[in-house]
Amino acid sequence: MVLHEYAHQVDGESGDMDGAPLFFDPDARRQWQAVMSDAYEHLVDSVERGTEPAIDPYAATAPEEFFAVTTEYFFTAPMTLYSTYPAVYEQLRQYYREETREWFYSEFP
Repeated sequence: MVLHEYAHQVDGESGDMDGAPLFFDPDARRQWQAVMSDAYEHLVDSVERGTEPAIDPYAATAPEEFFAVTTEYFFTAPMTLYSTYPAVYEQLRQYYREETREWFYSEFP
């Protein structure tokens, strides 16, 4: 819960609750938007088809919830996030400047 709400705080720093934190580098923001939008749409499509997603389906309710839920997974279940959405994991790794898979595994893909 704390990580989820933290992500919402980070999201709001840009002035909008849109699933994207504040970026000073326009290229980094464009990359974030492309990766996160693609993954979000994939999740929404999966949920609408009735497929049980690997991450909490609440993430499909809005882009800001996708960011918050994937932040939770990044810190608490990084291999689940990495195996499901590796590009999202990479965006969060770059943003948070952490390699959370190391916290749980001595070796990882």
